[in-house]
Amino acid sequence: MNYHFRQAIPSETPQIWIILQQAIARRKADGSAQWQDGYPSPDVIQNDINKNAGFVLTEGDIIIGYSAVLINDEPAYETIKGNWLTKGDFVVFHRVAISEKHLGKGLAKKLMNFIKDFAISNNIYSVKADTNFDNFAMIAVFEKLDYSYCGEVHLRGSARKAFEKCGSVKKHNAHLTALIPIDEFKMDIDFTYKKLKKLHPQLYWYISKSDLDSKFDSLKSTIREPITPLEFYKKLSPVVAAVRQGHSYLYPIST
Repeated sequence: MNYHFRQAIPSETPQIWIILQQAIARRKADGSAQWQDGYPSPDVIQNDINKNAGFVLTEGDIIIGYSAVLINDEPAYETIKGNWLTKGDFVVFHRVAISEKHLGKGLAKKLMNFIKDFAISNNIYSVKADTNFDNFAMIAVFEKLDYSYCGEVHLRGSARKAFEKCGSVKKHNAHLTALIPIDEFKMDIDFTYKKLKKLHPQLYWYISKSDLDSKFDSLKSTIREPITPLEFYKKLSPVVAAVRQGHSYLYPIST
């Protein structure tokens, strides 16, 4: 399957809210107290997106998952009954939810791996998160992905189980040097342009359609042999930057 992880846009709030409502109902059916007090809400999602912290997992053009992802932005983590593994920069994520129609595919793990890649792309090797003591499904995902239980934190008036995962710089560097086939990169170029056309309200405001078409076509023609993900990122990023829109940029995230 062709899964992608990207920032959400305001118009996608209703789709994201449907997914979160499904997750809220599942928590209730499981007997969990998590998310049973009016949180999260559409306003919370909108605030995530306004802060550039709302991210969606997509399959093709379909949104199938959501999470808020932030860097060094969780004051509650300053106080922990226990010990974090690290004390430096970290990525934190909240509000993970997968569409009801796509359960059972391991997509929560897929989404969390994308979050790990997001952290590494920002030269951060610590990912932190928390969950209710009675959210056994999420606790199981943390365990499967080798997160370490670090202790208790308090958010919104209740104790939560806190977890952290530290990435490997060595493994990340090995990934950056792995050669990726030409056809895969060309598919990613086409996918990127397709998404820009669909999601950008004024794509050709600063550059004409013919000029942007030419840049994408030229990029595909220049890739004549397998290259590394980082080399590809360096080639594609300037093409996207030609749109000259501050909210349109790439993260060098692996898939």
